[in-house]
Amino acid sequence: MEVNFHHIPVLFDEVMEWIEPAPEGVYADGTLGGGGHSEGILRLSGGKARLFGIDRDEEAIAAASHRLRDYPGFQAIHGNFHDAKELLTAAGTPPLNGALLDLGVSSHQLDEGARGFSYHEDAPLDMRMDASESMTAYHVVNTYSENQLNRIFWDYGEEKYARRVTAAILKHREQKPIETTLELVDIIKGAMPAAALRE
Repeated sequence: MEVNFHHIPVLFDEVMEWIEPAPEGVYADGTLGGGGHSEGILRLSGGKARLFGIDRDEEAIAAASHRLRDYPGFQAIHGNFHDAKELLTAAGTPPLNGALLDLGVSSHQLDEGARGFSYHEDAPLDMRMDASESMTAYHVVNTYSENQLNRIFWDYGEEKYARRVTAAILKHREQKPIETTLELVDIIKGAMPAAALRE
């Protein structure tokens, strides 16, 4: 089944220039996504290279597998690029000629409101890169301690109003769980000073 996974690969020409796809080459795409970079490598190798594409998102795996179905050297691997060495070893990958990572959330994940990454439409608090994982944003927002939430907003989000946002979340969840993306957005907006909202 084809998954509509539209994604424009970043710095495509530059990546192809540095990877220099070769017919006998072996490559790894640690963030497969929609398969744009992988398709470029396979096409520029004359369709003869081997390429192992890793992604946590099963929708991305399905979309890329459909897109790259005519390339016999393509193999999709479900997993996290953090575990690339183990995943590639388990797949029997020979030594690589090149590898790439296109880090960040894909445009498809942001556009799919149901995934819970977007703050433009309401959806359940999910935000899982890998839908097979049990941990969701709902769990984090509604059960993490004050210190844990502060650390997420301050260390990972670099949010200078982290303490205000955390306090607002803690206060709100005393009344009821925070269930949707727009509910969380409203809480965060309410915690921000007016000057920060104008920025």
